[in-house]
Amino acid sequence: MTLVFGEFLGPAGEHIAAAVAFRGELPYSAQCQAVRQLDRLVATLARYLGDLPLPDPLDPARDPQPGAGSRAAPARLALDRAVRTLRPAAAGVADTDAGDAHPVAAHLSAAAAYLAAGRDLLHTHFADGPAGPQAPASWWAQAITSGPVTAALLGELAGYTHDLASWIAKLMVRRSASPGAPTSALLALRSAEPWLRLAAAAMQAAQRQHYPPADRKLLGAIPANTPPPRPPPGADEPVAVLCERIPLTAERLRHAALGFAAHARWSRAATSLSWRRDALASAITSHASELLLHTLAQRASQLGTEPTRWCQKCLGAPITSASALNSAAIEESSRAGLPRRVRT
Repeated sequence: MTLVFGEFLGPAGEHIAAAVAFRGELPYSAQCQAVRQLDRLVATLARYLGDLPLPDPLDPARDPQPGAGSRAAPARLALDRAVRTLRPAAAGVADTDAGDAHPVAAHLSAAAAYLAAGRDLLHTHFADGPAGPQAPASWWAQAITSGPVTAALLGELAGYTHDLASWIAKLMVRRSASPGAPTSALLALRSAEPWLRLAAAAMQAAQRQHYPPADRKLLGAIPANTPPPRPPPGADEPVAVLCERIPLTAERLRHAALGFAAHARWSRAATSLSWRRDALASAITSHASELLLHTLAQRASQLGTEPTRWCQKCLGAPITSASALNSAAIEESSRAGLPRRVRT
């Protein structure tokens, strides 16, 4: 089963909510642990915004219209300042075993790990190639950089940042009622809180003013760009198993076609044998598609469905003269029991 981005985004939000829901007093060791893990978490949030391209101030022609990077630039700068305030205090804290970690620090650590893994998942759809860094490497790349998905991502990150800033503010209020001077960890948290609040406000403003309505379902459905493993062939395989492996093989072909498309014409490994194999694979694919269309058209004729309407409802394609002719030809051939070629 292919992992999707929502499997990392959801648990990250749950761990952040559990961390900020803690209402008890944090001892000094827990404060140090929280600062260290909060530093990791805020740095991960900043990397998400860093993936958005910033405009080049020295060359305005490269960014004629404000894009995602320029809109989220204030939030990115605010998160960078928050990391700078947390990093000195976090650097002096030793690593803590998972069993000895305070619940707040454990939740913050888990949230940072989930968000980092989710960012790695998004990066599988891009690669450094001849087109430059972060070149699209999958069919999902355009969806990831689209306005609705970017708005949904900014909305999630803004919510996390706002929750963290509010938690620090409440922590400072509770600590002010206790005697004694604040520790270095609390001072670091106090310094980071306004920058986190500013980053959350900047992301929310960018989302509301510059993006289409957010599409969180699409954001959570982004899969990892990894081909499924090759199923080992067997000697005697039933038809049901072969049918289950057709989508897997098709997905592997999609990955291979997109990965080698940029080097296909200049491949030194191309030979007459490879061309013959490509032609044979194309013939097999076309024949299988013809059989599928023939079977579907025959079933549609048995149900009494008009060909053009069936084409529009089942395939989701607009009715055109070509689709109508193809549907009529397939229906006629299905009634006659003869194979027919589909016009392209």
